[in-house]
Amino acid sequence: MFVRGFGVLIALCMVLLLPLGGTAAQEAEPQEKPRYTRQMLVIVIDGLQADALQKAQAPNINGVAASGIRINDCIPVWPGGLEASAASILTGTGARTHQFLQAGDKLKQPTLFDLIRPSNLAGGFFDASGRLDGLAANADYHLKIKGDDKLVEAAVKEMEGKKPYLSVLVLADARKALEESGRSSQEYYRAVSNADNLVGRLLHFLHQQGVYEQTLIVITGTDGEPPLIVKGVQFKGGVVLPPADLLDIAPTLAYILNLKIPAPDGLVLWNAFEPGSLQNGFYLLEQRIRELSRAQAESQRAIHRLWDEGEKVREEKQELEAKEAGIAQAIQERDREIERLEKSVDAHRHLIGLLVVLFGFGYVVEYRVLKKRFLLF
Repeated sequence: MFVRGFGVLIALCMVLLLPLGGTAAQEAEPQEKPRYTRQMLVIVIDGLQADALQKAQAPNINGVAASGIRINDCIPVWPGGLEASAASILTGTGARTHQFLQAGDKLKQPTLFDLIRPSNLAGGFFDASGRLDGLAANADYHLKIKGDDKLVEAAVKEMEGKKPYLSVLVLADARKALEESGRSSQEYYRAVSNADNLVGRLLHFLHQQGVYEQTLIVITGTDGEPPLIVKGVQFKGGVVLPPADLLDIAPTLAYILNLKIPAPDGLVLWNAFEPGSLQNGFYLLEQRIRELSRAQAESQRAIHRLWDEGEKVREEKQELEAKEAGIAQAIQERDREIERLEKSVDAHRHLIGLLVVLFGFGYVVEYRVLKKRFLLF
């Protein structure tokens, strides 16, 4: 009896100790490293079209898209062009707001470089086009080198030595092939493949530095139908999202940095975030829907303003047409008056001519009369 009771006591002790042992084992397991963004890399390929990534050899860019989010029908900036598009990507505002439409224009809005400076985060701007000096005014490091391959090699050295938190690279060679040979040409596809190789060079550098997983990477184009690809620890992986805007890039990056863009035209890509990385999924969708609703409401207001302006234009057009009709009538009356005066002048001219003839005839008659009288005397 004593042995049986002792056995039961031992069994109870083992049952009570099992959870403690399990907890200790769980605590002994290595915890996952904290997920955070160590740096940001924004690659702007001027002239890159979304469909070219499927037709050209672009394994590096497509690989980044496979591990992040891809938007195939991104809405470009209007009016387009490299200057306006790059400025919108860095400011989150439209061309009418930032007013940087061509080289030499003065940028009217702060860029991401301005926003990160108070946080003592460095920025580097590396430009192969040579036309974007106005966007690099507040970047800590600025390189302007013709030729995409030369620019990337120089940028890698700068990034390795100075380690900017935000690096923006603008590649320009694909644009030349697009304009000279066309969107469906083999020359353009080769230019896209070359740009992809340079992206691969940058990715290789990130792997060498051991920071690839903690680098937020953005790859996009400028005008036409540019893609938007984003990979980062906060973002979903292997997901194709519905249309978005190039203007959404800066607000999204600013949100990750807990910064705010003053009066942005773009929206935060809430539906691109991985639920739990920043907020839960319902919150992200709710935020995206709320901002899209606000944007739609603003679009409706803009449409109504355009309608009002159109109505004013129509009224002004009617007034101008009425004035034109009045002017045309006045011109007709003036022409009739001129015609009447011309007829009057002609009549006076004829009358004067007749008087001259009569005067001449009278003179001749009088001369003859006087001559006859003179001969009589």
